[in-house]
Amino acid sequence: MSGYNEEVKKRIAERAYHLFLARGGEHGYQLEDWLKAEKEIKSEIAKKKRAGSSVPKPKKPRAKKSAKK
Repeated sequence: MSGYNEEVKKRIAERAYHLFLARGGEHGYQLEDWLKAEKEIKSEIAKKKRAGSSVPKPKKPRAKKSAKK
């Protein structure tokens, strides 16, 4: 988990807690809840990054070609 910032860790923890509650608060599935939450949050982050990358990048100026004689 060292690759995540605190905000992402918090989102994963909250999602895992909601999965726990959705199961009726049944204990013993902490790892499964965490891994599922982690997968979902990572997927959300990836979708947002892909959506943001659809903006075209500014074109770089081309080098001038030398005139041939």
